[in-house]
Amino acid sequence: MFSSARRGQIEPLPALLAVAIFAIGISLYGVTLSGVPNPTGPEITDATVSATAETLGEGSTVVPARMDQLDGELPPDVGVTLRADGQVWEYNDPPADPDRTRIRHVLVRTATGEQPGLLRVSA
Repeated sequence: MFSSARRGQIEPLPALLAVAIFAIGISLYGVTLSGVPNPTGPEITDATVSATAETLGEGSTVVPARMDQLDGELPPDVGVTLRADGQVWEYNDPPADPDRTRIRHVLVRTATGEQPGLLRVSA
């Protein structure tokens, strides 16, 4: 077997250069993320949308007349929009931020019967 006194060792200059490059990369990453705003307010999760649909629902169908029952169920800055059959029902004033919105396809009970619709919950 051959042995070497230099096996497993590294020259100090390339090691310092590697550490310096790593430190610069971490610094640039931190500077880049410092400009990204943190979200504030409630997050809309799938559980929030499920609870909203359950409150509005009767079986597997959403009933627009139950929109007034959302008063105690959701935070005051959360808006709900229900669309079906060319009609729109709203609870609160829903913000237009698509990053903080969840949408679910639902069946909506209208005067013409059960129609496919969209339930949008926004914060």
